[in-house]
Amino acid sequence: SDRVMTQGGQSLKSSLVTEVAAQKGVASAVGALSLNVTKVDGSFTQGKAKSTTSGSGQQGGPGGQGDGTGAPQVQGGGASFDVNSYSVAGVDVTHQDLGPLATSKITTGKTFTASQTSAKVAVLSKSYAKENKKTVGKTLTISGTKYTVIGIATPDSSESATDVYLPLKQAQTLGDAKNKVTTIYVKATDSKQISTVKA
Repeated sequence: SDRVMTQGGQSLKSSLVTEVAAQKGVASAVGALSLNVTKVDGSFTQGKAKSTTSGSGQQGGPGGQGDGTGAPQVQGGGASFDVNSYSVAGVDVTHQDLGPLATSKITTGKTFTASQTSAKVAVLSKSYAKENKKTVGKTLTISGTKYTVIGIATPDSSESATDVYLPLKQAQTLGDAKNKVTTIYVKATDSKQISTVKA
């Protein structure tokens, strides 16, 4: 099973993105949703209960006969589990020049198109794809939903903290966070406006 949580357990209304975009000195503002997925994979093996019998007719405690059986003992059984965590970012596919994917290059396949707002497609980070043996055209299943891998992204500088990129609407559905974002990326009209925009 997959446990999907918004990063930090908090979110903002996506209507705030429009409010931020309208501020003086702001060229553009884009919302994104960061999720953490914990995948638990494995199985339980049921043990078998066996009763141990003690000699019938044996004297019980005060008040009479024993019932002839001891406490049942469980034999065998156990559990074998594998737990993996990875990060997911919901990308506004209509504004990809700003946001979680803006600092990565698509090195294999392609990125999202503006029409894929609700498409079940994914872009993977190069390190995550390699570790999980995923290539373009393969599928990735999160909480029972299959996503087709359309591209592999390599971060421009240091390793990106994001493993999987999905269209924002898909990430919001997965994280049970409809119309919510966790981050708003802001671009100022020019460098002199940054302190005003921050304020």
